[in-house]
Parts: sequence; C-alpha cells; structure tokens
Amino acid sequence: MEGVTWVDAEDVPKAIYDGKRKVLTTSFRPLSLSQFRSSSLPQNPNLATLHYLTPTRITYNGQLHTAPDFHVIIRNLLRRLSNLAYFHCGGELTLDFKGIIEKSKGIETRDGDVHWHDWERYSARQDTRMKMGGFVGKVDYQGNLAEFVPLLKLGERVHVGKGTAFGLGRYEIGSVEPERCERETRNGRESSAL
Repeated sequence: MEGVTWVDAEDVPKAIYDGKRKVLTTSFRPLSLSQFRSSSLPQNPNLATLHYLTPTRITYNGQLHTAPDFHVIIRNLLRRLSNLAYFHCGGELTLDFKGIIEKSKGIETRDGDVHWHDWERYSARQDTRMKMGGFVGKVDYQGNLAEFVPLLKLGERVHVGKGTAFGLGRYEIGSVEPERCERETRNGRESSAL
C-alpha cells in the first residue's frame, strides 16, 4: 500500500499513512457540519445535480430504492452521519432529524438519468458471491437546497446508503448545466403564458 490520505473541509488532502516509510500520522481530525456551513452550491442554490458515481444502495421502509428521492437520500445520510458520530467520535449527532426530514420532503426531483449497475463481490466468510448493485447517474433537485448543503458536502466525503465500506454510495454535488437551466426557465415562461 502506497499510503492513505483524508481530505479536509477545504479539499486539502492530508496524509494519514505513508506506506513506504510505514508511518501512521496523527493529522486526521473529525469533520463537522459547521465546517461546511460556508459551502455553497455552484450557481443556483435552488437547483442542483447530484452525480451518483458508484452504485448507490438506498433503503427506505425496508425496500431497496431504484430512484433517489431527495428525502430518502437525506434520511439515509442522516443515519450514516449519526452512526459515524456515535461509533467513531463518541457522541450523538445533535440535529433536528424530524425537522430536517420534513423540510427535505419539499425538495422536488426535476430530472434524472439513473440506471441500475450490478456489482458483485466475493465473501470469503460466507464462501459466496454477493450482489451489491445500486443506481448510478445524475438527478436534478429543486427547492431551498441551501440549508442542506452542509449535510450534502459532508456526504460527499462519507458516501450514503449501504456498502459504503466497499466504496458504494459516492456522489458529488454539481450545478445543472446552464443551457438546461435557461431552457427550463424559458419553457416555464412559455407554459405559464398559455
């Protein structure tokens, strides 16, 4: 192994382990939501795209979801962050979970281009191949996204859903392409004039 790094809130990579020297450093510091409060969505804070880069396995009400509704993503992200805070930082996440989830229901899914990507891994413990597929692609969300930015930014680092230890659930926040924003705005004006 060459090494292990972590990325701080300012996107600066810092070494944790140097494989050549076999040295473990103490540079790692837990990230907190407050470090991401100044983060902002690119361009339009009311319209953003989440790019799901690795298979994302999201469950809600006991069902595996094939389409990423915003409130389901937020629920799963809150659960992940809460577990990480409890088991790795020795404390509970003190957030208004119900309030955040209720507000997240107001975010609309505007457009999406996701598909299911099957992925398997071998489990030596169970001596079998395990299916670990999930959705990949991109989805546009519209609404008051500004208050969710700290959660979403932190989620870029820790991923969301099941199988995160295997690299699943990785996403990035991006802007909706300017041409599409302009086209949707123009189409909205035309339909309201009818």
